[in-house]
Amino acid sequence: FQYMLTAESRVKRLMEKMKTYQIQPANQALEFYFNIDRQLPDYFEAWSISLSKSCISGMWNAVLVSVLLEGKAKWTPEQVADVAVLYSTCTDVVSADIPLSVEAIAEAIQTQGKRSEFLKLDAETAISWLLSQESGEAGQTFQNFLKKHGFRCLREAELHEKSWRSDPIKLFPAIQRTLQREKVFVEKVALSPDEAIGSIKSSVTWIRKCALRLILPDARKAIADRELLKAEAIKMNDVFKVAYWKLAKLMVVEQQGDILIVTSTDIGWSPYFPLLRGLVTEIGGLLSHGAVVAREYGLPCIVSCKNATNLFKSGDTVILNGRNGFVQKV
Repeated sequence: FQYMLTAESRVKRLMEKMKTYQIQPANQALEFYFNIDRQLPDYFEAWSISLSKSCISGMWNAVLVSVLLEGKAKWTPEQVADVAVLYSTCTDVVSADIPLSVEAIAEAIQTQGKRSEFLKLDAETAISWLLSQESGEAGQTFQNFLKKHGFRCLREAELHEKSWRSDPIKLFPAIQRTLQREKVFVEKVALSPDEAIGSIKSSVTWIRKCALRLILPDARKAIADRELLKAEAIKMNDVFKVAYWKLAKLMVVEQQGDILIVTSTDIGWSPYFPLLRGLVTEIGGLLSHGAVVAREYGLPCIVSCKNATNLFKSGDTVILNGRNGFVQKV
């Protein structure tokens, strides 16, 4: 309950923080790893705020639906359509801006008379052109899109998926298909809460319509808030994605063939296992993530090696014996 009461202040702090947020830079892998580790609470806080807003949106939706269904458990096709009508005008939904922005890029290419030429290009050449000064208004529109939405992508919450900003070639299929199809103009009719409630087909009593008039504005706003805070969480996620990719590059340079000694590992470490000759973790068991993946790669591994990160430091030469379960400094 206290967490819910402080939600708005935490939202404001997160929104302000994300304007300039970055991982503290470092030029050595170990130092950068610890910088990432120290800032992980910010990552979890962003997602917890996003989840709390999703819960609030779900709560308002549950109340709205219960009023509309009048306590009945089974939905009718009319009621499903009515819910869609009630939510058809949710303002300031940030995720809804993405397809419109892609349309704007395609329209700018079309306006410059580059449609046919662009469609003949391969993905790498097309995106290189959009990022160049020669692309004019189309390129500026594309680059503005990357500034605004570049932290997103398909499977955007997965750390191993590069964002559109990090890998803009991922956007080429969407721009290409938008240029290929004939544009169909569909003018969306904005419905106020009263207009939306007045147009529903289900049989709803007068008193329940009054209740819907009270609930619907908050339910609509909750959807916009949910999408906004999810975007902020994904933005935070992208900061850590970029950081982990940088860490990977530093590790390739510094740690090829090294023994990794850490508190624990998770899925984010998986891409680095091919670089290693062995693994030591302070916590975990035979079925922990580190142990399972180490076996897959044929790496010697010790888990539950307490205080290992304090006993060893980067640059130490060690002997790791996975069969007998010990690691010692030479």
